[in-house]
Amino acid sequence: MNIFIVEKNKVAITPEVLLMHPFKDIWDKNEVEVALIKFGFIEFMCSHKKSNSFIGYPLDERPDKILHITFPSGTKEEKDEIKNDTLVLQGIQIYDENQQEASPSLRFYESALKAADSMVDFFSSVDLTATNQRTGTLLYKPADITRALKDVNDVIKTLGALKSKVIQEINEDAKGKAGREINHFEKSKTER
Repeated sequence: MNIFIVEKNKVAITPEVLLMHPFKDIWDKNEVEVALIKFGFIEFMCSHKKSNSFIGYPLDERPDKILHITFPSGTKEEKDEIKNDTLVLQGIQIYDENQQEASPSLRFYESALKAADSMVDFFSSVDLTATNQRTGTLLYKPADITRALKDVNDVIKTLGALKSKVIQEINEDAKGKAGREINHFEKSKTER
């Protein structure tokens, strides 16, 4: 779904966005500057395009990182209002659903990222001196950890390949004849 145009961490809208709920309501109920900040928040929370420099942050950190860069003059209350705005949350849901439909690989990629995060947590907290209370033997042998660390390179390559596939699927979904972008309303209802 290409309803936003991103350039240098700033978001502009396409004409189609003003025809879609909840984006139209965000536009109508806010000043232009605030509406664009909210649109940017939605884009950077969801988009898996290469232009999204925030997608690598964990979901619990991403909102604050986005607003720190895109809305540096905002107070904590203003930023909290954006994060909790019902229309913004609906926009995030719609954007995310459209990406899920555009890219069958996206769910696999997101699951693989969660698994990779679990591996990072494991490697960060593993205690090589921990022993089995009953037998007194080490729980983790250094060779097992070394072998697992060698597999990390394969995991990173796989994640990179999956990410490329997701980006390709999302970009291809938005293109029509001669590479022209298809807007949301040109798709059939089942494709939206």
